[in-house]
Amino acid sequence: MLLLGTVISLYGGSTINDWGVLIINFLIYYIYFYAGNWVCENKKEINVNVFAFAIAAFVTMSAWIHIIEMNEIAVKFLRILLAFLGTIIVFFLSSKVKMISNCLWLSSIGRYSMIIYLIHPILCSVMRRGMYMVGIDNFAIHIILGTILGIILPMLFSILYKRLLNKG
Repeated sequence: MLLLGTVISLYGGSTINDWGVLIINFLIYYIYFYAGNWVCENKKEINVNVFAFAIAAFVTMSAWIHIIEMNEIAVKFLRILLAFLGTIIVFFLSSKVKMISNCLWLSSIGRYSMIIYLIHPILCSVMRRGMYMVGIDNFAIHIILGTILGIILPMLFSILYKRLLNKG
């Protein structure tokens, strides 16, 4: 699918309409969804050795992309491998963090992850514009407030929305 999407996007030219773009993006990015599903289905095989290998390979390949000059196909291939390795790393770490009782607050953030994903761009862009308007242009402040409020505000929005639905 990745190959098909890439070929269509390279040779399709300007005749591709909105549906064509949607189909091409699906074909190109399907590999990342597949990586997540593959890791989920093979989670019993992911142990400390696989995790250590994934970290070493991820760092090495990330460096290769930035240091060594490669053609576009090689970079795309490395990005596919990075997707699989990154998924393995995140899956392993999240399974270990889940076992720590002090990190139960992460599960509440996880329950709101889709809402955070959907709403944070709108809220954070408004907040960032507001900070620029009042003269706050410090990069560190934008990152810290954007991260904290980009998680908290969508969660609050969801809670308030659910309360409003229950009253009506």
